[in-house]
Amino acid sequence: MADTIAYLKGIKNLFEVDQSTWFQPRNREHAARAIISSLIVEAGKAAPLRERAAKARLAGLKALHGELAGSPLSSDEQLVLEELGELLVAEKVDESRIEAIAATLIGTLCGNPRAEPFLKQIAVAEAKYNEDFWSCFEEETASEDSASPAAVRSRAVIGADAILSGMAAGGAPVDGATIENIEVVLGGFSKQTLVCNLEKPASFGQRFVVRADMGASYVGASIADEFDTANALFRNGVKVPQPIVYVPPRDGQPQFMVMHWADGAMMGWTPTFRDEVLCRECGYQLGLVHGIPVEQFPHVPGANSKTSEQLLLDIEIREKKWRDSGGTDAIIAYGLNWLRQRIALSDGPRSVVHGDYRGHNILQKEGVITAILDWEHARIANPAHDFGYLGDFPDALGSWKMFVEGYVDAGGIVPDDEILHFYGVYATVFTLVVLTEIRGGYSGLPQQQLATAAAVLYRRPLEMKRLAKLIGLE
Repeated sequence: MADTIAYLKGIKNLFEVDQSTWFQPRNREHAARAIISSLIVEAGKAAPLRERAAKARLAGLKALHGELAGSPLSSDEQLVLEELGELLVAEKVDESRIEAIAATLIGTLCGNPRAEPFLKQIAVAEAKYNEDFWSCFEEETASEDSASPAAVRSRAVIGADAILSGMAAGGAPVDGATIENIEVVLGGFSKQTLVCNLEKPASFGQRFVVRADMGASYVGASIADEFDTANALFRNGVKVPQPIVYVPPRDGQPQFMVMHWADGAMMGWTPTFRDEVLCRECGYQLGLVHGIPVEQFPHVPGANSKTSEQLLLDIEIREKKWRDSGGTDAIIAYGLNWLRQRIALSDGPRSVVHGDYRGHNILQKEGVITAILDWEHARIANPAHDFGYLGDFPDALGSWKMFVEGYVDAGGIVPDDEILHFYGVYATVFTLVVLTEIRGGYSGLPQQQLATAAAVLYRRPLEMKRLAKLIGLE
């Protein structure tokens, strides 16, 4: 074991890393180093922790089986309990199967008061392991150097000629422009964002932005719907890049939309600088979004259904995606059931919501917002939906107080604490399901596969930690 760890550390030292970008790696060297760090922890300090968690899970399952064996159960419950009984008497414990059956039991026995204490015991054991693993990972990466490796260059999913011809066919004022080069913005899973620099400027400037489908199916609206959403937002004064044209799929090329270029820098998932005026503007812009009449978004999911009905459907869809992607986490299963039991809290006022409103989707320049990006998750729902995704963003940038002041000045009404808590759990569960999907089948180019793999390694334990705290598993 010691030789294995030494070998992995030797490999890791071949790669540089920029510690300031641990959250969202943008290069192969950084991604590879993060992956190797995780392997070192798994092979070393995490091994006894994992064994302890497995024993606690097994004890909870045995107690659960003893409690429910012979009692009246539904056919589905009985089948899962019988499978558990077979596993418990097997000569050799199959840990992976035990882990999977634990998550299935949590879903199947949701609402059974006799099962609840044991289901929680299983989820608490997993939450404790997750916390311990994350501590070990932080310790392993704490002394990383701050070298800045070269950025990865990726291939665009659509070429310059196809972009310009598609724009011309759609009636965009290309004005004889020619594209000098295309820059790929890394980080998307189902959509690719391209910055097109022009050799001969068009009427809309020296550069423009293209968002195109990449073919992945993790999350998000179609490009066509995203274009319609952006148009409605722009008309209502929200700081989104001005849409230029939508181009449907043709000649084997993916559909894409074209927008004006917006200058500025992303604030990051958790900003590393403070600016209370900017924080207030972030709240104000969200208040503007929530004040637009929902009738302007007939194409957006949820427009024709009750919020709680839509969320219940979402929960079912996301649970299936999670399980199809190999999800066996007791914490996530417990979180899904926590939401089902409290689904009535989701109803209330309705507005269009962004669905991922945080600093990594907001550009700013010199303390002023220049653009709010990535509206593929937009839907008609309770405005509290967006508050669930904020996390520590307002406090990191300025303060919750300043964010709320801006939101109220724009006409927004802040949800009460119980509703905020519900949507905080919803946002965290949704994020974990998406991370499980990404872990189970990376999309895009090899460089993006490495980068997303490392992002999962870093972010997933943090989201697990947040969920455990929100639903009382600490």
